[in-house]
Amino acid sequence: MEATVDGVPYSVSSNSITVEGGLKITASKIGDASINVQEDTSNVETIMTNFVNKYNELIGLIDSEVFSADSNLADKSTIAFNDEWNKRDTFCFLWN
Repeated sequence: MEATVDGVPYSVSSNSITVEGGLKITASKIGDASINVQEDTSNVETIMTNFVNKYNELIGLIDSEVFSADSNLADKSTIAFNDEWNKRDTFCFLWN
């Protein structure tokens, strides 16, 4: 059997073909067909918001441990307090 996808001919032995990029196409009948594949970006905002919220939770936990007299951290000097640490909030609060 022959199949053509985007002008590229393929020799196939069944009604299924996997093309470059991993897309598997299965024919249900003989004839011409067209397929439209699009990226699904509908969840990007939700996923990024969840990521930023979890990041902020982590930063809050770190801050509470570092500045708490009751912290279980034996050596608080292992956490760097420098300009990069202080810039961390800029990214997160832009998304919230």
